[in-house]
Amino acid sequence: MRLGELISEYRKKHNMSMEDFHRVSGISKSYIGFLEKGAHPQTGKPITPSYNSVMKAAKAFGIHVDTLMHMINEDICIGDDDIILMTNYQNAISIPVMGRVAAGSPIDAIEDVIDYVVIPEDMATQDEYFGLKIKGRSMEPQIFDGDIVIVRKSAVAETGDIVIATVHSDDAVCKKLKTNKSKTILRSLNHDFEDIDVTGDASFRILGVVVELRRKL
Repeated sequence: MRLGELISEYRKKHNMSMEDFHRVSGISKSYIGFLEKGAHPQTGKPITPSYNSVMKAAKAFGIHVDTLMHMINEDICIGDDDIILMTNYQNAISIPVMGRVAAGSPIDAIEDVIDYVVIPEDMATQDEYFGLKIKGRSMEPQIFDGDIVIVRKSAVAETGDIVIATVHSDDAVCKKLKTNKSKTILRSLNHDFEDIDVTGDASFRILGVVVELRRKL
């Protein structure tokens, strides 16, 4: 179901007005209305709920956000970077999903293919992509262990991008890139994990930029 449908059902079950749900969730009344209708009233375009809205709704429902994520069957915008959790495609092509990416190995030479996923055909005509299965908790609460990220191959990225990169002799890591005039940092979204300072590190190499998140429901 869509997030808006779940909110609507919850409000009806608990005899809550939009104002009531706004107070317990922190989601604005107008946005609740957009979510429930599933489209913007002026443009008619589908609403893509943000992950932040999912977290607020989960808190109002009294359930864990991951539980609610598994109840939702629609596109979700994950975080401030507009990474999209996608569902089904038409006119799609398959790309490989890697179980690991070893430092120093050209991405095209990697043989550790564990699965295949599809991306839109028009998307694939513009750039090259691969999938990577995430291991560990360093990117929670947005990207979880076992999730698959869709990565656009690129040797460069902008600050704020979530990237796949290799450092030293380790396998590739999924981190948020933070750069300024003096430092380059690979940052985890989970604050229990320390930053990786790659400033001046010759072994640091960006393999690609994460553009989508796949999570099996």
